[in-house]
Amino acid sequence: MPEARHAIEAAQEPAEGDTGADGAAALREELAALDEDGRTGRLLALVRGHVAAVLHYPAPEAVDPGRPFKELGFDSIAAVELRNRLRAATGLSLPTTVVFDYPTPEALAGCLLAQLAPEESATAHPGLGHLDALEAALAGMAAEDPRRTGLVKRLQGLLWKYTATDDEEGEPADEQDLAAATADEVFALIDRELGT
Repeated sequence: MPEARHAIEAAQEPAEGDTGADGAAALREELAALDEDGRTGRLLALVRGHVAAVLHYPAPEAVDPGRPFKELGFDSIAAVELRNRLRAATGLSLPTTVVFDYPTPEALAGCLLAQLAPEESATAHPGLGHLDALEAALAGMAAEDPRRTGLVKRLQGLLWKYTATDDEEGEPADEQDLAAATADEVFALIDRELGT
């Protein structure tokens, strides 16, 4: 199929203007020097540029930032090609469904901004960076990978542990009446208590 051959060739070639890890690092430095509006505009220009390249539009300006990718002419092969280009340009681990999860260039640029932008506040906890890395690692694992399942269970246990609060009488939340707990909460409690 010509479309499949085109997608494979595009995935194997570096994206236009991409210099690999150096390009992703340069992009991060550039974003760090911009204000919020500047970062948003830069990432929207990046997305529009790659969309125009994938769809063979004459220029990035021909890509309407608010128009859904499906209406722009995207199919699953084009979506994978765009994901590959953005992954190479940003250094982010993006899922193959990113174009469907964020269905317009504006929404996709917002997704990239949330992952790439430096922390706005110096008081932000450094653990947030570790969470970003963890999210990227999970996105890169297959759903049936047992390591992914174990990691998700561990995260659920941590979430349960650190969101539990004491009730008015000082009884820990995980010891309260289980009749009020959801099934997921009960399983998380069992996993945490039994260490499975």
